[in-house]
Amino acid sequence: MPLERINNNFTNFIETFAFPREVDKKSEASPPPKGINSNTNAVAKKILELPTKIINASKNYAIKKLDSSKKGVKEIFSQIKDIQTERANNKQIAVFQKDIDIKFKAIMELEKTPDPANKRRIENLERGIDLSAMAIKGINRSQVVFKQIAQGKAKMVFVEYEIKGDITLNHNFNSKNVYYAPVGGDFLTKFLRKKEISDELEIGLDISKILKKMPSPVEDEKYIVTDMDVMKNSESQKNGEYTVKTSKAKDLKHAIQEGTLKFPESLKIGLHIVKGMSNLHKAGYVHGDGKNDNVLLVQGKNGELTGRIADLGKTQKMKAGEKGIFVGNPRFAAPEGNLSHSGEIYTTAILIINTLEGELLKIDGKDMLIPTEKFVNDPKANTVGRFGIEKFLLLNKKCLQTDNSTFNKKVKILGKEIKNKLNSNIGKSNTTELHEAQAQTDMYIGALIKRLSAEYPKSEKQINELEDLLLEMTRAKVGDGDDTRTKSLEDIIPRYEEIIRNLTRTA
Repeated sequence: MPLERINNNFTNFIETFAFPREVDKKSEASPPPKGINSNTNAVAKKILELPTKIINASKNYAIKKLDSSKKGVKEIFSQIKDIQTERANNKQIAVFQKDIDIKFKAIMELEKTPDPANKRRIENLERGIDLSAMAIKGINRSQVVFKQIAQGKAKMVFVEYEIKGDITLNHNFNSKNVYYAPVGGDFLTKFLRKKEISDELEIGLDISKILKKMPSPVEDEKYIVTDMDVMKNSESQKNGEYTVKTSKAKDLKHAIQEGTLKFPESLKIGLHIVKGMSNLHKAGYVHGDGKNDNVLLVQGKNGELTGRIADLGKTQKMKAGEKGIFVGNPRFAAPEGNLSHSGEIYTTAILIINTLEGELLKIDGKDMLIPTEKFVNDPKANTVGRFGIEKFLLLNKKCLQTDNSTFNKKVKILGKEIKNKLNSNIGKSNTTELHEAQAQTDMYIGALIKRLSAEYPKSEKQINELEDLLLEMTRAKVGDGDDTRTKSLEDIIPRYEEIIRNLTRTA
């Protein structure tokens, strides 16, 4: 359409293009007037429909947003309610767990005194523990129920308590996860103790890395507990505190007390302890706190037990030939009183002896293989809860081991270590004391071998070979000659393995 025609008849142009008249179907089907483009008409319609579409879209968007907001508010309130419920449940769980903690500590005290009347008290306490454990599981089936088995300066050691049995609540402990948590105290004390546990994790990782880089990779995870994880979920934390979990296990101390380790299985556990300590030494570390509490028994799929060295809290870097101040519990420490690779060879031998004697003590109904009248007793010795060679070393006045259960005893131990260090520097020797202590240990080893041979006469030859190993491992450390202690645990392993192979052939 020419521009001058639009200018001359603008009204008709608007009526035609901007506001087209309604037409019937006949006229709608007819072709558009001459000179008017149908595409232009369609564009105009879309322009007029646009505001309506915008309004409708805005309404729909607002409705959706409102619905979403309603859902969001509901979700927020639901989450708040869940949090409140969880807090209330956690408070109830903490009450029941505290009751369990108190009862377990009472059991541990009763077990220290071999009184028949205590047996019924223990059974009643165990039933109460089961009831509280069931209550916890009723509140939250995923919640771990903790049983404390040991406590050191920095951390408490727990196992996972599992309810086993029928409606009579017969209680039974199975293979469980092991947990560490810091001992309570003020904020700073708890922080430092938490740091000790986290440092232990770092040491475990370092040991694992070092052993894996060796020319002949060592199965460190098999004989040392390096697989430790920090628990993030409150269900696996002790009262919501910093908690570390290790692999499922039983502890060696209770297995020895119960007499459940039979020869030659006990002999194999001893080899695992040797390998675990040897692997630590290969990695350039000393354990620092070898004792039966710090050996865990892990059950494999075939039911076979593996001994694993645990609790690296006092583990420190040390090369062969170096010496340091002993900071762990000295009940299983070497008579010379310092920390070293050689000292831990002695400790390893004492752990083997303790492992082997458990079933014999149970059979004989005794707490030592040698009666007290056979040696000079120390009236000041604290032997409550001790048994076997551990009790013998503490009670025997000629043995140089002691316990550090009180501050005064810890001061005495430190004074003794300083005295030994000074005497060593001026060339003054305590050789006589060390040889006297060795004679007492030799006597106990002799009693063990005699009793084992009587119980297992077919294995007498291998048992006598084991005696030679134990005597070498516990010799007095008074020099570097052939008549002194074995130089390394690595030298012990092939001979120990040969004894086990020969036992298998004769079985």
